[in-house]
Amino acid sequence: MVDQMDPAKRAEYLKISPFGKIPTLVDSAWVINETSIMIEYSATTYPRGASFLPKDPAKALKVRALDRFFDLYVAIVLGKVANNRLRPADRRDAIGVEILMNDFRTALSILEKDMATRTWTAGWTFTMVDCAATPALHDAQRLIPFTPDYPNVARHLERLRGPPSVARATEGAKPHFHMEPH
Repeated sequence: MVDQMDPAKRAEYLKISPFGKIPTLVDSAWVINETSIMIEYSATTYPRGASFLPKDPAKALKVRALDRFFDLYVAIVLGKVANNRLRPADRRDAIGVEILMNDFRTALSILEKDMATRTWTAGWTFTMVDCAATPALHDAQRLIPFTPDYPNVARHLERLRGPPSVARATEGAKPHFHMEPH
């Protein structure tokens, strides 16, 4: 855990992770700040561990594409909307947020259709994309509640919260939930 609120600890962390983003993986000479790359690095470096990327190249490509989908059309949008809410009222960008919300609703509509026939985000098992989908959809539900309009997405979010590792991660993050904008 990194205490980003303690200036000395944050300064020390910034030496490792200059953007200050979490998580960061330090392994030997490697410092990796991108979660998807951490997952792939771990799978190739420690092949006996859990793998969240299918060995089949076509399935792996689908997982990577969906991972990018969540990062680009859900997580980044949420970050921008949250940052806008933190601005002073006279510095907010209502037009920019509406454009972002259109992208967000489009992404949720695509996911709503897909999740009508899937158990996991890519379809067959819990993969790297579910690692991206879980916090993105969790944060989305807290910031921009979507449950009534997207029931398949809401059911999927509940499924994503089920694995014990996800429950532990969520429990560990709870002390920080109060810092999220509403």
